[in-house]
Amino acid sequence: MHDQEGIAEQVRSTLDNLLEGAQIIDRDWRYVYLNATAARHGGSTVEQLVGRTMTEAYPGIDQTEMFATLRRVMQSAIPAEMENEFILPDGTTKWFQLMIQPVPSGLFILSLDITDRKRAEIEQRKARARIEAIVESLHEGLVLVDLRGSILHWNRAALAMLGFTNLAEARAAIDNFPKIFRVTTPDGALVSDQQRPLARVLRGETFQDLELCVARIGTTWERVFAYSGGIAHYAEGESLAFVTIRDITQHKELEKQFVRAQRMDSIGNLAGGVAHDLNNVLMPIIMGTTYLRRCELDERAMRTLDDIERSAKRGADLVRQVLSFARGVTAPWAAVDVRDVVAEVQSMTQSTFPKSITLHVAINESVDAVTGDATQLLQIVLNLCVNARDAMPKGGRITISANNTTMSEQVARTNRANPGSYVVLEVADQGVGIPPDVLSRMFDPFYTTKEPGKGTGLGLYTVQDIVRSHGGFIDVRTEVGRGTRFRVFLPASASAATSRASAQSADDLPHGNGELILIVDDEITILRIVKQTLEAFGYDVLTAKDGAMALELYERNQERIRVVVTDMMMPVMDGATLVTTLLAMNPKQRIIATSGTSTGDWRARAEHAGASHFLTKPYSATLLLRMLAELLAKD
Repeated sequence: MHDQEGIAEQVRSTLDNLLEGAQIIDRDWRYVYLNATAARHGGSTVEQLVGRTMTEAYPGIDQTEMFATLRRVMQSAIPAEMENEFILPDGTTKWFQLMIQPVPSGLFILSLDITDRKRAEIEQRKARARIEAIVESLHEGLVLVDLRGSILHWNRAALAMLGFTNLAEARAAIDNFPKIFRVTTPDGALVSDQQRPLARVLRGETFQDLELCVARIGTTWERVFAYSGGIAHYAEGESLAFVTIRDITQHKELEKQFVRAQRMDSIGNLAGGVAHDLNNVLMPIIMGTTYLRRCELDERAMRTLDDIERSAKRGADLVRQVLSFARGVTAPWAAVDVRDVVAEVQSMTQSTFPKSITLHVAINESVDAVTGDATQLLQIVLNLCVNARDAMPKGGRITISANNTTMSEQVARTNRANPGSYVVLEVADQGVGIPPDVLSRMFDPFYTTKEPGKGTGLGLYTVQDIVRSHGGFIDVRTEVGRGTRFRVFLPASASAATSRASAQSADDLPHGNGELILIVDDEITILRIVKQTLEAFGYDVLTAKDGAMALELYERNQERIRVVVTDMMMPVMDGATLVTTLLAMNPKQRIIATSGTSTGDWRARAEHAGASHFLTKPYSATLLLRMLAELLAKD
């Protein structure tokens, strides 16, 4: 008996001195024994707890998960362990690890205060959550793998870039990568499995901005990505491999466009020089036709003269079109006859479109003129016709029509336009039609469904931009397999006069009355034809081949010279210097500045020098004679 009491005393002494909390609860949930540590864990003393039930000491404890676990162990006699968050009577919270052991009289519970550890874990989870939030908010894709090659994490950006919806799908795709994706270098060389970013980083390689093209096999999906990768080292010796992904598809497209722009700028510079020379060549031809019409010619010769003039003017228009496409040079807006625009397109397509494509034109003869840039309007119709051609690889008919219409306020408001009179230019084809997913994006810049190298994705974007700049809008009707119809609405010109009407009224030209005109140009043929033409229309003419010679003539004839017509680009002394010098000698001197280039630079220099009237070569006799009459009428 005494031995048993001694053993019990030894056990009690051992429990009393434990750093862990120890307590015994009977089957009525009454505290039979607690050591000081257990009482302290509960925020009380041994004396306050022994003899009281758990629910008396801690009201509401029977509703907790811990009490449910205690009850289960009491009933099943199966030991259990758990971590429990416990709210002390003073309101503070602590965490305990509980080891619950059934004994004949009830339960023996050993508790370990793990509050510091749990708080550290909570802070660690919060830190990890913050890091994950940052990782998920990155615009760059991030892939984490362990050193065995198992994918640990893909952030949302990485999943989206490669077209995955979740991590499981991404892991499955990586396992079957060669069957799903084709990876190439920028020059088109196929990349082997061992040279892909994940394989390289797992071999310990570090790389920056590794550019690869990734395409889904069997689809049109293709992207260009820039990869970076390496090994990241963490605490406790843990190491992870990582790969970052940047989608640079649009960036590469912009690079291509920039290179194209540079190339076009170079072509534009070349075209500018060529245009100057061509305009100087064409000008004597155009002006010479006006001079020759004053001669007595038979009907056949007059027809030939008309053909020469028409061809020369077409050559001048082609020069301006080249400059417009290459350098963005545009002419001042004027009333444009859409019949002329369509006729130009018809002429161009007949020689370039395949014979399987037929062009049908149905233009209302009373169609109004449109105020705008003739070259840009030509670009609208030409681009739409090219798209129509591409939509009919087996051939078909393209129909171009134009009619007048009136836009009500309601319809105009719907299309963000102004009400009033409009010209409707329509281009319809019998092609494959436009699918809904393409229809919603077809005006986006750089978007194209054509094969690489066969389309820049700027055609329809440019068309829409030109139409909007002219105050119009586009309506598209399409049906897959049945064709497409583009209707371009452009505000009608306020003036009923068109280029045709102007041409028909050009016969009655103003004449001079012996006024002296000084012509300055380094092109001898231009000097000769302008002199002959002006003399034929009643003017006296002096000519000079450069600015220095012009000043000599002006000093001797200053009192008689009424108007000076000078080219801006000449040797010895250029036009700007000549204009400045002449106006210094006579501030009232009337000057017409001319140039064979189509850029605005020459005009700006002429304005800065003091010239107030301008003619772009090749100008016609009509324009020159009318401008002279206008200036002389101010005397």
